[in-house]
Amino acid sequence: MTEMNGAGTGHLSEEDLKVLIGVAAHLELIFVIDEGPQEVIDALLTRLRRDLVRLSLVETDSKAELRDAVRGLNMRMRRALGEDLPSEDTA
Repeated sequence: MTEMNGAGTGHLSEEDLKVLIGVAAHLELIFVIDEGPQEVIDALLTRLRRDLVRLSLVETDSKAELRDAVRGLNMRMRRALGEDLPSEDTA
């Protein structure tokens, strides 16, 4: 994955936060309308793909690139909480 928008720095970027807010908002909606499990997964993946592409955290919506983007996002969130993790290049 190309280093974009804070990726590789260990810091949460504005784009990271927008993705997380979008997913959290969708989770809230799921609780309100009580969707079934498959609908939950489909809706979250759709939202995540759309946000990652729209905010240029990935260049394409390929499964491998999305997986790497989510992994990087998780690592940056963990670092923001103070976890001592290996750099994204070596992890």
